[in-house]
This record gives sequence, structure tokens and C-alpha cells, in this order.
Amino acid sequence: IAPVTYSSSDGTDWSLIETIITTCSTLSLPTLTTKKSASDLLKSTIPDPSLRSFILTNLSQTSSSLKWKVPIKALSHNLHNLSTFPKTYLPYPGDTYFITGSLSKYVRLKYLPQISSRFPRHMIATIRGAGHWCHAESPADVVSLV
Repeated sequence: IAPVTYSSSDGTDWSLIETIITTCSTLSLPTLTTKKSASDLLKSTIPDPSLRSFILTNLSQTSSSLKWKVPIKALSHNLHNLSTFPKTYLPYPGDTYFITGSLSKYVRLKYLPQISSRFPRHMIATIRGAGHWCHAESPADVVSLV
């Protein structure tokens, strides 16, 4: 993610992220007993089976139902804050490593001035053929980069 503010109208997939988080926060987990049942409920909103499977890695199985591993309600209530990069006036002086997918709409060439001004010691590696979730789409490539 680049140090910029995202919106659902900026050409990124931010509207997809908003939809995913909002939809997941409305699942009635106490009534679900398997990830398959959660997947079935998410299928109409998140039709991509790979993406849905990746999202469902954030669910854990309890003895009688499912539970989010992440604070999904807090994420849902703070979507605006999540889409906004904090206003920082001093650049971060340390080394910063951006790993992005070539198909990602989040780390773009047009954001290089913002990246350079806030992270002057940055390096960007791009994984060919991967999207935003390159760690899930191309895990071996990500591991080789770190």
C-alpha cells in the first residue's frame, strides 16, 4: 500500500476491500459451523474462489462455531481510517521495502513522489502476474524476496 489516501472511486480495488470487510462483518458466525458454510454465504459477494479462500483463512474453528482471527467489527467501523495514510511531516529515515504485484492497483508509478518523500530509503520489488494479495497469490516469490 502506498502512502496515499484511497477511495472507492480512485481506480483501486478499495471498493472491493470495503465490500469484503462489510460483508464479513455481517456474517452471523454463531450460526455457522464450517468454513464451507461461510464460503457459501460469501459466494455471491465474493465470487472469486481464490480470494474467498484467502479471506476465510481469517476464520478459526471453535468447538461449535467459527470465530474471526481479526477484529472484523473494528475494521468495518474504521474503514475510513484504514483508507487514509497518516499525515506525517517527517520522512521515515530507515530502509523500507515495498513488495507489490504487477497487477496491484495500490503501488503505482504515479505514487512514487509520495513514496519517495515519506520513505527516501525505499526499494520496490514487483512480482510479475500477482495482484494486491501477492503474499497469497505468489507466496514463494514473496519469501524469496524477504
